[in-house]
Amino acid sequence: MKIVTATYRASINVKPETAFAYISDLTRHGEWNDHLSVESLTPGTIQVGSEYISWGRTLYEKRKNDLKVTAYQSPTYFAFMAQDPDFKDVVHEFKISPQDGGSLVERTVTVPITPIMEFLWQWVIWPLINRPENNRSMAALKSQLERVVEHP
Repeated sequence: MKIVTATYRASINVKPETAFAYISDLTRHGEWNDHLSVESLTPGTIQVGSEYISWGRTLYEKRKNDLKVTAYQSPTYFAFMAQDPDFKDVVHEFKISPQDGGSLVERTVTVPITPIMEFLWQWVIWPLINRPENNRSMAALKSQLERVVEHP
């Protein structure tokens, strides 16, 4: 199975601690990802092993993913794995570093794909769906985070 990785970046005018707290709260990801809702299954504070369920839409199909936090290193690194019905274990990593009084947020998505899906990924999924959606998502994250800081 081939592994595909894509990284998206956004410079955000908030402190790394603020960006980390917002991004690591998976229940807030729907605020910056269209058609997504996330519910916590693990009570208490966020930590490695915390579990969630997400509902989203891909090509207007409702999709359920089981999520599990795999890394929590405040305020610099947060990661979770989404178990997707088609793509299996999709890893989402967020690296947050100080930049010009704000933060640089780097989101890396790693997806295992079959040889058949590789063709679809290269010619359809990546250019027409994944890249535009993730770019839109990162822009919405920036907008939402900067708005949250201005009006807590």
